[in-house]
Amino acid sequence: LDDFLINNKECKTSAMTFYSKIRRVTNSVFLHKVANRYQEFMRVSRQWRHLKYMHWHAFANQPGVSARY
Repeated sequence: LDDFLINNKECKTSAMTFYSKIRRVTNSVFLHKVANRYQEFMRVSRQWRHLKYMHWHAFANQPGVSARY
């Protein structure tokens, strides 16, 4: 997810392009056998980005904030 965040911000890589790259790296010969997990990838990437932003802005260190996750 760190790689996706960097590619998305610096190189303007879309989520679908990055996900296609992951699928191709996983199994480049039989792409149809790799399960389509794009929706899950998008949900996790949004959650990851939210947690990173909270950490960068020092909200993650307040008592009780981490207990919600």
